[in-house]
Amino acid sequence: MAVADSMTPAGSDSLQPGQPAGAPDTLTHPFEGRILTWRSVLLCLVSGFVTVLWIRQVELIKMTCQVSESVPPIPAVAVLVLGAVLLSAWRGGLRKILARRVAVSGAGVVVLAAGMSIYTQEALWCRSVGTLLGLAGLTAAGVGIAAPWLYRARDRLMLTRAEIFGIYIFVSIVSVMSSVGGLRLVLPCLSSLRYFQTTENHFGDFEQYLPDWFGPKDPEAIRQFYEGVNYEAPTPDLGQIPVISEVLGGLASVLGTHRMVPWEHWRAPIAMWFMFLFVFFTTMLCTVALLRRQWADSERLSYPLVEFARSMTRPEELHGGKPFFRNTLMWCGFGLSVLYNVVNLLNALNPSVPALGKTFSLGQFLTEHPWNSLAGLTIHFRPEIVGLAFLISLEVLFSVWFFYGLLLVETVAMVAMGMRVAGQPFEPEQSAGAYLALGLFLLWMGRGTILRALRGAEASWGDRLALYGAIGGMALLVAFCVYAGMALPVAVSYMALLLLFGLVYARIRAETGAPLVWLFPFWQQEKMILNVAGLKNLAPNKDFRSATILSGMMFMARGFYPTMMGTQVEAFRLSDEWRGRARQMVWVILLAGAAGLLLSGWMHLTTYYQYGGNVLEGGSTQGGYRIALSVEEYTNLANTSLDPPGPNRALTEAHVAGGLQTLALILARKVFLRFPLHPLGFAMATVFGSVMWFSFFLVWVIKSIVLRVGGIRLYRNLVPLFLGTALGHFFGAGVCLGIAGLWGGDVFMLYQVWFG
Repeated sequence: MAVADSMTPAGSDSLQPGQPAGAPDTLTHPFEGRILTWRSVLLCLVSGFVTVLWIRQVELIKMTCQVSESVPPIPAVAVLVLGAVLLSAWRGGLRKILARRVAVSGAGVVVLAAGMSIYTQEALWCRSVGTLLGLAGLTAAGVGIAAPWLYRARDRLMLTRAEIFGIYIFVSIVSVMSSVGGLRLVLPCLSSLRYFQTTENHFGDFEQYLPDWFGPKDPEAIRQFYEGVNYEAPTPDLGQIPVISEVLGGLASVLGTHRMVPWEHWRAPIAMWFMFLFVFFTTMLCTVALLRRQWADSERLSYPLVEFARSMTRPEELHGGKPFFRNTLMWCGFGLSVLYNVVNLLNALNPSVPALGKTFSLGQFLTEHPWNSLAGLTIHFRPEIVGLAFLISLEVLFSVWFFYGLLLVETVAMVAMGMRVAGQPFEPEQSAGAYLALGLFLLWMGRGTILRALRGAEASWGDRLALYGAIGGMALLVAFCVYAGMALPVAVSYMALLLLFGLVYARIRAETGAPLVWLFPFWQQEKMILNVAGLKNLAPNKDFRSATILSGMMFMARGFYPTMMGTQVEAFRLSDEWRGRARQMVWVILLAGAAGLLLSGWMHLTTYYQYGGNVLEGGSTQGGYRIALSVEEYTNLANTSLDPPGPNRALTEAHVAGGLQTLALILARKVFLRFPLHPLGFAMATVFGSVMWFSFFLVWVIKSIVLRVGGIRLYRNLVPLFLGTALGHFFGAGVCLGIAGLWGGDVFMLYQVWFG
């Protein structure tokens, strides 16, 4: 078996439905193959702006839904659904609307009037429902009135699949930049050391190690960041028209909040860190570009999330003989997921309504020794995981729940023998070792492409540019860390771990499509260095310069910047539908990275200064979760600096054990034909198996029966059912509840769905 085959699924079920790379699309639109057009760029920027405003309201201010934490992000799913509707309209929907434009306009006016009427009621849910109905009615009425003009201009206005994919990738990247694992964690790390320092916590002892440009230094600017500015942005008087006045007035108020921010104190820090983050983003892009051809063409990975996007926007006949949105099985899965969320929401409003809930604890039944060590064992009901897991190979499905069960057995056995130590069996540390081994192995698998790019003559200009970009980007990242005060070995190790872990995450997205953004050993890139080297060796003679900068850059390990490699590799795969369009997709990705940083920076700074960071994200006086994480990081540094520990032998052994087990699995899949255990399954189980195990076990059983009874034909026919299940959850719990949470008040905090 070839080396490359040691990680790819060996069974026939790994052949996923989808269009082969480079296959021509059946649409005949003249701009079908162009990703970048004037209208797509404009819509990218508008969609990105709307996305950050949506995230601002529901995640920072209201905290009703984490629309940016799902995979793909909820705003990107909304773009796909809207794009599919537009494609359908281009293929005949407008003609039907034109024939019934009076009825459509009249229905829109009726819905708008109903929305305004409901909006004026006093019940908590009325404002949200009234706003949604008002916007829907206004849209329907406008489309009906403008139908003749829209029909005549349909070829110039309607988007193509290529443009929709470009906007989808753009919105996905902007969402991640603005998310809980993006810039929201960066800003507290740059300022919390100064704001929260007291005589007791010794934060002041570490301020000397921060360079002047690391963060704002003005005490008043920092105080206002956490406590808010005593300033109310002017709201224009737009009358008392329900819905319309609310939306336009709120938008005008938000646009005026930039006056609150003391930009002169943030200009230098923002410029430095944005440059660093964009270089990191570009380095990830170059690394993915260097290896993507091998993954897509040589190993033929399935890219389940790409199939999810393709299916929704492909108008021709698909699985089951019908287009995606006309497939009965798709709507069955969609309806089940929506029903699941509706019943859970009703249960949250009225506990007497029976509902399945989001989790079910199995640990409540395990009360006897040593089984009580599994008190945290829980079933997580995740429709999106169930839906997309149907596209994952049986080997990965089996390996995830098998290895997670093995970890549970290990835990019970150690407790029974009286060998239980806090933290054992050290799953995060084992997963870090597994990711390191997998990352190095992925580079080894791509050595042919890398060597050809180094030799130059045998490689394409794209491969050479990607290789030099990755090397140059890595050098710039290390130079930045050294310039900040980090020792060279620490800087090299930290940046290398971040990129290697991101590369493995990209591989997981390409091969399994598991819809979890936290599917990597978060925080372990930093902790791995501390475990192996020890703070005592990182701070010779009590010089904590490297340790302080490492803590200040905690957001790189605790956030999910490395996971953007998953979106990047999927973007390349989407561009493969149109040969020669990868370069255009690169420009979309770069534009999204730059715009995401700028829009996210503006949104977060204005929101923090308007409301005060201490009360955002559900915070009270000490800030929300992101601020608490940054304070925790500096607190751990201050506590351990009193008596700096050396290397942690137990955790280092866990790192080594995880790496060796992974290498053993890779070797076994190379030597033994159809070896059932997959190294990615071990890595996934140790990092987030508690959430995935039940969904993967359920789908493994179903898929095994389907393939045994009906073969690949039955499997392909059932794909829309499972994709509809995922879409229904994204749409019901993400798009609908995310929009309702904009105006819904506390009622929508009773049922919150976290996609991470």
